[in-house]
Amino acid sequence: MAYLAWRLARPAGSRRFTAPPGMRLYRTGRTPEGFFDLVPVGRATSRASDCLGEWWRGVFGNFFGLWDETRPRSTWTHLAGEHPRLAAAFNRALVELAKRVRECLVSCAAPGEEFWKGAPPMLRPLAGYIHMSFENADFSRKAFAEGLGMIERVRSLTA
Repeated sequence: MAYLAWRLARPAGSRRFTAPPGMRLYRTGRTPEGFFDLVPVGRATSRASDCLGEWWRGVFGNFFGLWDETRPRSTWTHLAGEHPRLAAAFNRALVELAKRVRECLVSCAAPGEEFWKGAPPMLRPLAGYIHMSFENADFSRKAFAEGLGMIERVRSLTA
């Protein structure tokens, strides 16, 4: 760790820095919208997790009215083109998540932490958010219906 800090602290260190094999280093940066972001130090190729992170940023920005559906749709098109197996697995897992929420809606059963922890990592941003919304609404039928609606909106963006 000290070696990496020394390399980065040198004058022009981060401009000429290449991370050791199998390791990625990041610095704090800003997106064009002004949000904080992690920017790779040195040369780094885009990974599926990077595409997925941009996808979720687009989706939640759309949910909260920061932009229209153009951004998440274009990000999804890029993700599906670059990582078709991930896109297919995402859609399959999204259907399973919808089934779990429907079961909660029908039974009015309050799911525990296993609800979001049991979701695949690629769906945890959505599963975690809707689980918190369930908790905040005391696991009401309305909250379950709203969670199902969010999943359906995500599904429409991936179609």
